[in-house]
Amino acid sequence: MPLKPFKYLLPETRFLHAGRLVYKFKIRYGSFKSASELDNIESAVKELEEAIRVILGNLDDLHPFSTDHFTVFPYLRKWERVSKMRFKHKNVHLSPYPYICIMYLELNSFQQNLSFGKVHDDSYELLKEFKQYCPYLEKTYHMLSGSNAI
Repeated sequence: MPLKPFKYLLPETRFLHAGRLVYKFKIRYGSFKSASELDNIESAVKELEEAIRVILGNLDDLHPFSTDHFTVFPYLRKWERVSKMRFKHKNVHLSPYPYICIMYLELNSFQQNLSFGKVHDDSYELLKEFKQYCPYLEKTYHMLSGSNAI
């Protein structure tokens, strides 16, 4: 079942149930200049859902990772008062996961610089820097700058 829409820029707390466990997720957003563009991008919502799945699948070994739009910094914090929480789904008692899963999201720097289609001067520098790691970006650089040489 898909999740309710995310409220970009506003901190959110969600309780998610997987198997017999209930996870408390806190979603925090970093430096987003504007989230209105993200509201209309279905792939961004799917990326957040997939990021949650990745975190749930790697709870023992969390590391930052990236999607097309976001860089995700996951970490765990002890859930205080977890012993007082009781959950039930249908007639099955569920157990709370003893840690809060915190997702700190930043826009990918390339997305931030392009600002979803608006090219800024420093975008070209970023493309030059990444060219050495991703040769296909050279074509993107040429398309954006209209130049023939880097």
